[in-house]
Amino acid sequence: MLNLLRKTEIHAILLIMSLVMATIFQEYEILHVMMMFPVLPHFQKEDTQGNQREQLPKQITSVVLKNADELIVIMSPEGIIKDVSERVLEVYDKPYESIVGQHALAVNESVNRRSDTWLKEVNAHGCAMSEATIHAEGQKKYIRWRHEALYDETTQEMIKIISIGREMTDYLLINEALHHEKNHDALTGLLNERGLFERLHAYKKTQLTAVVIDIYRFTQVNDYYGHTIGDDVLIDFAQTLKNKMPKGCEIARYSGSKFAVLCGDASNIGALKNILRDFDTYTYEGVTLSTTFSLNIGVADYVANGENIDQVIANASIASRESTNDPFHHLKVYTEFMNTQLKNNLLIASKLRHAIENHDIDIDFQSIINLKTHTVEYVEALARWHDEELGPINPETFINIADQANLLSNLENYLLEKAMEIYASHNVDAYLALNLTPQSMIDHTLSNNLLQWSKHYGIAPERIMIEISERTFVNISTDYVKNIERLKAEGFLIAIDDFGKDYSSLAVLRNVPYDMIKIDRMFTETIQEDETKEIIKMVKAITRSNNKMLVIEGVESKIQVEALKSIGCYRQQGYYHDMPKKLEKKSL
Repeated sequence: MLNLLRKTEIHAILLIMSLVMATIFQEYEILHVMMMFPVLPHFQKEDTQGNQREQLPKQITSVVLKNADELIVIMSPEGIIKDVSERVLEVYDKPYESIVGQHALAVNESVNRRSDTWLKEVNAHGCAMSEATIHAEGQKKYIRWRHEALYDETTQEMIKIISIGREMTDYLLINEALHHEKNHDALTGLLNERGLFERLHAYKKTQLTAVVIDIYRFTQVNDYYGHTIGDDVLIDFAQTLKNKMPKGCEIARYSGSKFAVLCGDASNIGALKNILRDFDTYTYEGVTLSTTFSLNIGVADYVANGENIDQVIANASIASRESTNDPFHHLKVYTEFMNTQLKNNLLIASKLRHAIENHDIDIDFQSIINLKTHTVEYVEALARWHDEELGPINPETFINIADQANLLSNLENYLLEKAMEIYASHNVDAYLALNLTPQSMIDHTLSNNLLQWSKHYGIAPERIMIEISERTFVNISTDYVKNIERLKAEGFLIAIDDFGKDYSSLAVLRNVPYDMIKIDRMFTETIQEDETKEIIKMVKAITRSNNKMLVIEGVESKIQVEALKSIGCYRQQGYYHDMPKKLEKKSL
């Protein structure tokens, strides 16, 4: 029977077979595959007797179209579908009649290229590749097509287009899953750092605001409660961000406890900044842990900041670091000065590390005076650091930098033990006052360390006043209170330091066991004002009724001394009475 077939028909069938093989063995070019067959370079349209025929013999065509595993479509040069394989009907989930006679472009939905590109390429070059997506059987399916033209040998006119397709749905879904996995955080489901920067480049450079939000002190949760609780906090915070942020903003877990938000729409940017102004804390309610975290937020706009679009995230991160040092402003907008300040802080951090290792940070002591008894009741240990290159560095500055550089625990342990060692060696009558940072108050080993050092140096805990900044109690955590109760149980005295400076609350006095309140110097500076006097009188009445002590800090003039005495405040501390200095035996 094959002897009766024209060359065109043989070539058409062989072309289908070669396309099928080329689809299966994609590493071969289609022309390489076709070399396996004895085909001529062109195709004839008529047989030896000159008879014109429009279709392939049904006997051969039906066998190929019915049994092929691939999708086969035979169409006119204009793209009208003339015949299809059984596999096409299965994949498209349509009857034969609804496909044959349709234009090919109406059947597929284009992906990754214009819908008519492949047809134009076939007409221009005789072959093309394309990808298409369809919706069938309740799901989206992807198909990769190879298109080849059949030509008349005499006229060189195109006779037909034969397309061979291969369903790539499973392959592409796996790729999509892998891409999603690479670009998303496994814990929170948000974009990860890689995904964040991929999305970053999709935004118009002139309309981009980046935000970095850091959960302040989050590392302490992992350190003292374990990563399971820490993970729960991160998951809950991620959901909080999803609920709070305007629609259309991209949210990512940038790194650790840092989250990033990208916003490219002008109206959303305004809404975002309004939300951030009031988004200063985040409360986590769990079974094991219930607490409120402060949030440090940095904002950067691309146009004004950064030479390339990647820099906008770094700038927002720098701004979030700056907000850490400002208790009154949780949100900071990036400026070039911040970058200069960061470089300076990195230099200080490097020098501070060496200073701790080499024991180059000194301890001075300042007296707390009782003007009624004319005695020094306490000596407060104060850290002092003088660098050979940078000169004297403010304690608040290097303590904040130590915190950011993960040096705070080492610094604080060194200072506390050194203060006890100096105090014990000088046989002083006054009690010792030690400052603890808010960060240390969540450390479960704190009371054990203090007790161990006090025993080692022979200092009774009852002679040590632990000063805890009022800022510690911005969020009254049960863990802070438990640690204070442990210290009290061991005999240590507790003072609430800097009272009135940041977050004064009567709830602190109700919930925290204390022995002394130290009123911040900001009240001393305005002691001549009646309102200030009334506030101090109120706090004094609270301490008297509870049999607690009251100390006024920052006393620097005779006028202040007398004004405080006039309202019954005799325990005072400040430069007027005593400058911080090295400890002397039996007195200061």
